[in-house]
Amino acid sequence: LLTRIPEDSGDSTLGWELQSFHGGYVVLVNNATDQIAAYNPLTQALHLVPHPPEDIIFSISPEFHILFSEEDQRVFRMVCVQHQDTPSLAVFSTATSEWQVLPWVETPPLPEGDNRLFHPGTQLNGFVYWKHASQAYVLALNTATMQFSRVSLPHFLAEIDHMLFRLGQTKDGKLCMVGVDDSDTKIGTLVVRVWGADDDGVEKWMLEDTFSLSKFVDVTKSSTEYDSTVQIEAFVDGFVYLCIQYGEHIESLISLSLETGKLNKIFDDTYTSPAHPYIMSWPPSLVCNKVEDSQTKITGGSVEDAGSVGA
Repeated sequence: LLTRIPEDSGDSTLGWELQSFHGGYVVLVNNATDQIAAYNPLTQALHLVPHPPEDIIFSISPEFHILFSEEDQRVFRMVCVQHQDTPSLAVFSTATSEWQVLPWVETPPLPEGDNRLFHPGTQLNGFVYWKHASQAYVLALNTATMQFSRVSLPHFLAEIDHMLFRLGQTKDGKLCMVGVDDSDTKIGTLVVRVWGADDDGVEKWMLEDTFSLSKFVDVTKSSTEYDSTVQIEAFVDGFVYLCIQYGEHIESLISLSLETGKLNKIFDDTYTSPAHPYIMSWPPSLVCNKVEDSQTKITGGSVEDAGSVGA
């Protein structure tokens, strides 16, 4: 339950929209009351942030992302980005309790006539990435310098649907993308590419792996009335979460490990899309000075080595 979230008109869910997730916090926006909430549903820690001034951010759908201090998670910044109309960038700091408008620095500048329509942003390793809705590139915001840059994508991803494309990272932290290539109407393919340098030192998207979409579909559930469809729900730490739709009201959720190619069924015919990945932050008392390859588990009041433990 969204305990402690301010109620609106007697309904605790009316007006609140899920925007982003980071560091154990959920960012919600209430357009009716012009409030932004950073909320940890496990600890019930709640921070209410005022909406940016309307003369700065006047779009009906600005996007918000939370950035934590590495030294103290009680200190954070809230970044607000407005892509359309007049592109605007503003940052709220808990240290000053004020919004600060920053210059929009973009290298290279967008070409004339770009409609600036983007899919929702993805926050990864000090960057926020937005896939353009109709062109083959990603807009990237460096959250340290607050400057924008562009990353080109393969041409077939120009007008790809948001549910058929995701940016994420491999288990070792490399920037990675997964996208559905359905140019061949008979054999759809999930394409995995990693951002890296080729033999000449040129950074680009390197083909890592491909998976036939038939790998994810249970043929025993396929219907002659409805075509089975595969959608990408999320991409987190080397795992791709896929929603398989077998009919009008039948959905399953599976995960794919990009490292091993292993599939794991999470919900079988009881899943309702969309869902969002929520990653808990480690309690400070359990964070060691040096992280070993093995994970740990808690037994009573002690912490012991447990080898590799699934999330």
